Amino acid sequence: MYVVSLTYKVPEDIVDFHLEGHVEWLKKAFDDGVFVAAGRKVPRTGGLLLSRADRPTLEASLAKDPFYANGVAEFEIMEFAANRVAPGFENLLDTRAPALSRQAQAPGNCPASGTVPRRHLLLQNQELRPPRRPAHEHFTAGNWPVRCV
Repeated sequence: MYVVSLTYKVPEDIVDFHLEGHVEWLKKAFDDGVFVAAGRKVPRTGGLLLSRADRPTLEASLAKDPFYANGVAEFEIMEFAANRVAPGFENLLDTRAPALSRQAQAPGNCPASGTVPRRHLLLQNQELRPPRRPAHEHFTAGNWPVRCV
């Protein structure tokens, strides 16, 4: 999932001039399934967009935004992996396993145990807990525990 932060770079009257085109673009992007939420920052200094689309689709859509095309706002794209949500927002949970880091993929010594593992397995738990066997679990793929076996 991605959070896109827009920050206005121009005076409010120029923002207002391009607002109608931005709203039309936003409606089409919602119809195309690019965004799941959008809104203004308070105070009105920009906006936030929440997207479940893949990165190339998101970037292609943002390139069509009149705010982007006319230099009205600066866009910052941040990837976000939701692992806890309130009831009713389960569709926002990240169901993808994060990619293993190079350290976890590369053969060699396990940094926790000093042994040469045959492979590394990513433990996909909804809730991360302290490792039961610290000599065999360590954190290398974001906050996901990786167990050397």
